[in-house]
This record gives sequence, C-alpha cells and structure tokens, in this order.
Amino acid sequence: MRALIRDLKSGLFCARDLHWTARREEASDFGSTYLASKFAEEHQLRGVEVVLTFDRPEQELRINLEQEGATLQFWVEALKTLRVEG
Repeated sequence: MRALIRDLKSGLFCARDLHWTARREEASDFGSTYLASKFAEEHQLRGVEVVLTFDRPEQELRINLEQEGATLQFWVEALKTLRVEG
C-alpha cells in the first residue's frame, strides 16, 4: 500500500519538495494516511485528498481531507487509528 496526496482540481500528486506530478510512480509515498494528512496540515495544503493505492489500480481508496463538516484536524485525529490490513 502507498499513501499519496493528490490535488482535487488538477489531479496531480505531491512529489518531493512540494513539486507536483501527473505520474503516480513519481509521487511521494507518505506510508500512512496519518502521515500524509499530517504533511498536508503542516504545509497548509488545501483542496487535497489522501489516496491509498494497492497492487491493482481499481483498489484505490480516496479520503477527501476537506469534506464538508470535517476539518483537517478532525481527519488527522481520526486517521491516527485507521489501519488497512493487506
């Protein structure tokens, strides 16, 4: 599993040093939803989602960090306990 950050409008993925790429393979892997959402919070990224990718492209889980009614801090706290079993 990889935990990526994707811009909701452009569809680009966050890569090293806050550069953005269209290539999923070049995207930074944050290792967990918690670390990805924490990175987004620390760098004040808005309009992004955490994308969990697996071996098959159809097995993709997207978590919108700015879902209405849920602040980014809410997601950071909620995702601390999320575990994805392989």
